[in-house]
Amino acid sequence: MSADLDVQKLADSAYGLEKLLELEQVYLKHFDAKVGFELGLKAKELVEKLYPEASAAIDVAYITGTTVFRGVIGNIQEANEYYIGVKKQAVKTHGNSSWYFWERNHALNRVRDGRSTTGEPLVLAGGSVPIRIEGAPDFVLATITISGLKNHEDHYLSLSALKAIAEQQQQEK
Repeated sequence: MSADLDVQKLADSAYGLEKLLELEQVYLKHFDAKVGFELGLKAKELVEKLYPEASAAIDVAYITGTTVFRGVIGNIQEANEYYIGVKKQAVKTHGNSSWYFWERNHALNRVRDGRSTTGEPLVLAGGSVPIRIEGAPDFVLATITISGLKNHEDHYLSLSALKAIAEQQQQEK
C-alpha cells in the first residue's frame, strides 16, 4: 500500500481535491479478466487483513458492465448491492472516484446534512475507483468497487488494492 494514502486523512477530508486526483492517478500496464480477478482477490485480502470483522461486497467490472470479479465477505445487506451500482455509475459518468465526487460536492456546497442542496441526485458514498492503463491514461476501462464498510474505508481499500496490483505489474518484466 502506498505510504501517501492514509485512511484517517480520507475520513477527516484532509486531502484537497487536487491531492485526491493525484492519489487516483494509478495506471496498470495492462488489464484483462485475469488482472481483474487478481485485483478482486487483493481487495478481499486487504479487507480480511485490515478489517477482519467487516462484511463487504467487492466488484471489479469493465465500464461496459461485464463483471470479472464479484465477492462477498460476511453478511452484506441489500443496500450494499445498490451502492455498488450507484458508486460505479458515478465513476462511469464523471471519470473519477465516487469519493472524489463526494468531496467535490461538499466543496461546492452541494451537500448539507448528507443531502443534496440542489435537488439533484448525488453519490454520497466512496468506494469505487476508476481503472486505467498506461497507454490510455484518460480512458476509464473498468472499476473496482467495495461496499459495506465506512465510505472512506471502502475508498481506501479499493485504491490500495489497485495500487498494489499496479506496483506488482511494475516489478514484472
